[in-house]
Amino acid sequence: MNLIAATEVDSEHPLAKAIMEHAKKRRVDEGNLTWPEAKSFVSITGHGVKAIVCCKEIIVGNENLRLDQNFAVPVGTSFVLSIFGSVPVRGITE
Repeated sequence: MNLIAATEVDSEHPLAKAIMEHAKKRRVDEGNLTWPEAKSFVSITGHGVKAIVCCKEIIVGNENLRLDQNFAVPVGTSFVLSIFGSVPVRGITE
């Protein structure tokens, strides 16, 4: 979650804001309010974001972004993506 939150910290998307709110609550519970530094942040309109965090390329986005970036996912995850990949998902925050 920390790597995802660090990647999303500069995003303006409503789902990114929901991810950050959830991550902040977890960080407060853990007593740590700092995030790893995200370098080379790129927002890909309509697809997601990517950045380098802790020397790893972190990509957060939809199925189109996964296909554009040409990376595979484990079989179990692939199954979940096949169920939800074409269904719009809306984040709900309190």
